[in-house]
Amino acid sequence: MMEVTRTDIASAELIFYYPITYSIAKRDELIATTKEHGFSFFQVEERPNKNDYAGHDISHEGLKQFFYPFIEDKLFPKHWRERGFSRFSKVWNEEANMQIRGRTIPFLISSTDLVICPFGIAFIVMKTAIRTQMAASDVLDFAHFFRVLVPHVESERGATIVKNGAHYNHTDRLIHETYFPFLAQFFVDYEKLGDAYSHMPYFEDERMFVSGFVRTEEDAVIDDMLLFRLGQLDGTDAQNEPFVSASNEAYIKEYVSEHVLTRWAPQTYRVTSNRAHMEVTNQSERDAYARVCEFYSIDYYTVLLHYFYKMMLLKLTFEHSEIRWGKEKFVVDELIERITKFSSRYYFDEVIVRSEGQEVSALLRKHFRITEQYKEIKATLEELYRLQEDQEDERQSTFLFILTVYTVVSGIYGMNVVIDDWKGSIDWGKLAGYTVFEWIAWVLGITGIVLSFTIVGRTAYRGLQTFGRKYRRKKYE
Repeated sequence: MMEVTRTDIASAELIFYYPITYSIAKRDELIATTKEHGFSFFQVEERPNKNDYAGHDISHEGLKQFFYPFIEDKLFPKHWRERGFSRFSKVWNEEANMQIRGRTIPFLISSTDLVICPFGIAFIVMKTAIRTQMAASDVLDFAHFFRVLVPHVESERGATIVKNGAHYNHTDRLIHETYFPFLAQFFVDYEKLGDAYSHMPYFEDERMFVSGFVRTEEDAVIDDMLLFRLGQLDGTDAQNEPFVSASNEAYIKEYVSEHVLTRWAPQTYRVTSNRAHMEVTNQSERDAYARVCEFYSIDYYTVLLHYFYKMMLLKLTFEHSEIRWGKEKFVVDELIERITKFSSRYYFDEVIVRSEGQEVSALLRKHFRITEQYKEIKATLEELYRLQEDQEDERQSTFLFILTVYTVVSGIYGMNVVIDDWKGSIDWGKLAGYTVFEWIAWVLGITGIVLSFTIVGRTAYRGLQTFGRKYRRKKYE
């Protein structure tokens, strides 16, 4: 095991992003319920309230100028009925602590957000802070255990959250029982062969994504080992000793070169991975203040937007993988329409004006694999649509062939052979006296009528079904 140099952390601001899916048909009801529980709608035009940002001054004007206008109006809608990211916030400022293998880590739950996004995706956002000086290993342990919603493996067990005398052995229980007790009724449950998935079957390992601003002791050395541990959230092992999940120095250096933005070195670094986006600085509290303010505003929306991209693409990937082949062409049409709307309204290669923001965006895109996922899902859906179109054409050709045969045969026999028997009150007793040719004409007429009604009914049903699905979601996508 590699030797880890102790680094003390003076303070840490940590934001946890928890993606969920909600029923689009219940969006207005969800918002009404959220407001009833004391959450307020965020409007960038309003004067900032320091309580909403853990006591920090935020420039809403600077926030608006950071993003291009074509994405700004989606991130900051003027009303929650508009398309875009409707953010609802509630200030808590509640003290709690996490107990890990005999150690106690005090922390603050400053506020929570519910960000309701298009396409049935939303984010629970937990904003926490550690204001007590402690070792970096303890801060990383807190981030590692808090992000695990429900522990499934041994390395995720062993932490208990204590708040107001109540004990929570996993974060999911804390979130849903204490801060969002009203959300479960709005979740979408995916089903497969009668067995229900969770409301987020494509959510990776049920762990939240972490964004953090960590301030070390002033002028402390920020080395590659610390940067690697920040990206991997490596805290301590079972013996409470500092832990690093690598033993190869060359590997660590390569990791740092691929994951770390060194634009502001040697005072400040940003490390991005598929589990965390961390900024670490050794500046004084006064000198780092502006960066903390940016963390709660610009960085918040940068991470949120790119995490939305990732979740949306995973959602599309999951949904097309669940299609019953050959039976759900209208679902494929809907997925094609959805990715087209997503591409034209929300997904852009460049969303940030400033060069430093573009560099951060590039790191998030790279480690979220956004570009690769987008190309893959678009190509897959286009191919799936083409194959479904071929099947639909073949099905329509079969129907036309059958109707043509009916038309030809009825023309040969003359449908008036038994038509007179169908007028007025039908005398079913005449059927017994039909000749073979009259029986053929009778069967041909009855099945032709049934077939016509079946085709018309099937087409009307699918048309109404498609219209209903589009109507429920078209306003907010």
